[in-house]
Amino acid sequence: FTPSDWNQAQTVTLTASEDNDFQDDVETLTLMASGGGYAGVPAGITVTITDNDEADLVVPASVTVPEGDTQTFEVSLSGAPSSDVTVTISGHAGTDLAGTPPAPLSLTFTPVNYGAGQTVTLTAAADDDLANDAVTLTLTASGGEYAGVTAEVAVTIMDNMGLDTEETETPLSVALWGNYPNPLSNTTKIAFDLPAPAIISVTITDLLGRTVKMLPYGSFGVGKGHTVEIDAEDLPSGVYYYTLKVVMDDQVAKRSKAMSVVR
Repeated sequence: FTPSDWNQAQTVTLTASEDNDFQDDVETLTLMASGGGYAGVPAGITVTITDNDEADLVVPASVTVPEGDTQTFEVSLSGAPSSDVTVTISGHAGTDLAGTPPAPLSLTFTPVNYGAGQTVTLTAAADDDLANDAVTLTLTASGGEYAGVTAEVAVTIMDNMGLDTEETETPLSVALWGNYPNPLSNTTKIAFDLPAPAIISVTITDLLGRTVKMLPYGSFGVGKGHTVEIDAEDLPSGVYYYTLKVVMDDQVAKRSKAMSVVR
């Protein structure tokens, strides 16, 4: 400031950085003058930094579990709580996850480990139907800033005996006996029986239902013990579904089973 502009306001800009907690921060800035009649004159300004974080549970939107198998997902907190937070899991009662409930059924997070993902294991029981099952798990938090915060995880239990198909299936005496070896690393064979001559093809899908291979095999005659070989060398490790499509005149049948690729 000069003797000519002493009464003209000058602007000070404050920039607040992000942090991981949920508390407002209060700081005191000290202004100290020097020169002229202002030497040693102080002033103080209290600055409140208003927190913009929201307490939330960090979970995947959806998880797919093969029927008769297990799958995991991780849970963490969006920011550091002021005290321990407990997250409980519900929604499995009366579903194919009920026999072996999610493990563990509750998780505890501290102000130190809040951001480290904790693993939940899901185990899906096998059933006798041919449909995928849908389960919604609810995670409910208690403690600190997270009291009452909830999140949902949509769980699809992928049936291992066959999936709904887009085409209307006419009942046929078609038997799919599975693949061997299973698990496999490079190739595997599937065996099937046909009640009449048919055109055979195989489609392989991943756990999300995406087609990763389509394999036409051509014509096969009536009989038992037919086999075709599946080359899985280019597939990464994981669980896949193979669907045998049988075309007999104007009739179509599909049979599906699961296989595991291990590297």
